[in-house]
Amino acid sequence: MAEALYGGHRRAIRGDDVSLLFNYLLLHQWGLPAQGASEGRPTDTHNQFWHQKALTTASYRDGGSPNNDTMYSVAWAYVGEEPMVLITPDMDVEDRYWTIQIASYSSDNFAYVGTRTTGQKGGAYVITPPGWKGTLPDGVTHLAEAPTKWIFLLGRTLVKGDVDVKNVHKIPEKYRLVALSDFGKDNPPRAAAPQVANLSPKLTELFRAKGGMGNVLKQVTKESPVEFLRLATESMKQGGIPEKEREIFKAS
Repeated sequence: MAEALYGGHRRAIRGDDVSLLFNYLLLHQWGLPAQGASEGRPTDTHNQFWHQKALTTASYRDGGSPNNDTMYSVAWAYVGEEPMVLITPDMDVEDRYWTIQIASYSSDNFAYVGTRTTGQKGGAYVITPPGWKGTLPDGVTHLAEAPTKWIFLLGRTLVKGDVDVKNVHKIPEKYRLVALSDFGKDNPPRAAAPQVANLSPKLTELFRAKGGMGNVLKQVTKESPVEFLRLATESMKQGGIPEKEREIFKAS
């Protein structure tokens, strides 16, 4: 088993370390344009939402345990330099459950909008870089300070069976991400984001193939643990480290 040096002490690689690799692979792969086998998977998600078009079937093999009564929306937002505004619409019916879960690059959930937290009316919610200070325009609510430069947004919109799918398609299309400097403009542009480097072509190909993260974990734990440490380090540079966790990574 691979070991890492944290705070002057060696220990085995564990789940929270693996998330650094997993989230890098998701950030990279889900940022690529749609192509061939990627159809049906999240694509081109940097600073904009990808939306699921059909309910999940038994053919799904990408891991996890997806709901089959919600349609998913996925985005990676870059807030390393400027606040990002999340815009949501009014729900079409009063009992339409919806939520957007917002997580740091290190996988900790730090904010939500939706039926439970903000209600059924639409809104504009800003997520700011760490330590950001500024004035918000009217109509924008401060939601949270982002712990990391990249953040992950996972939306779920209730579907009341197959006959409701066509209705639900109209709602997530109105979930928007806009840079604060462009908020209020007509047809604001997609916010710029840094290019995510392909740190390991071999691992990204293993991740894309059938078996996904299982292939990657087998490779890095049994064959290339040193490569894992290199990738984890580069991943933290790309995604950022929460302030509360930075002491952990300083060697004594």
